[in-house]
Amino acid sequence: MKRFNRYLSKAICCVVLLLPLAFIGAGQAVAAPATPNVNVVNTPTVLVGNTPLPVFDVDNPASQPFQASAQFTMSGIGPVFSVTSDITVVPAGKMLVIEHVTFIGATGSPGKIGASISNSIAGPGRTHWLVLTEQGALFGTPAFMANQPMRLYAGPGTTVRGHAFRSIDSIDASAGAFSISGHFVDIP
Repeated sequence: MKRFNRYLSKAICCVVLLLPLAFIGAGQAVAAPATPNVNVVNTPTVLVGNTPLPVFDVDNPASQPFQASAQFTMSGIGPVFSVTSDITVVPAGKMLVIEHVTFIGATGSPGKIGASISNSIAGPGRTHWLVLTEQGALFGTPAFMANQPMRLYAGPGTTVRGHAFRSIDSIDASAGAFSISGHFVDIP
């Protein structure tokens, strides 16, 4: 009987130790079978709403790329501490999607410079400030630059403008440029 009790206690210990392992695998999900390839058959004779089903991006931004730039100068004579430059006017029937803005501006020492872009979809415009980084002296004057990805929209017939501002402690002339890039989208 002692021998039987020893075997029984060993068997119970094994069951107690192995039982949690059985439950670990029970709660796991079984991997779904791989999705088969999907084939789309589209011929000019297959019509959806009297038009062929498109199998390409119908609003392909690469088909209408856009870029423009504008330069500015702020004279050191008089209290001119800001300037606005028209970068582009959006054509009728188009929406401009601005995806990237760059800026460079230089001003006399010890001055600072700031910049923004304004756009409008319809109605009043909005101002979007650029993050400028001082570059040190460029051609003997302090330079500030921005290289900023954005996602701005400008509606048909609206003007995209760049605005530059300098600190009042700089009496020297300031100059620079804005550049924008993106794409046009046709508006029906």
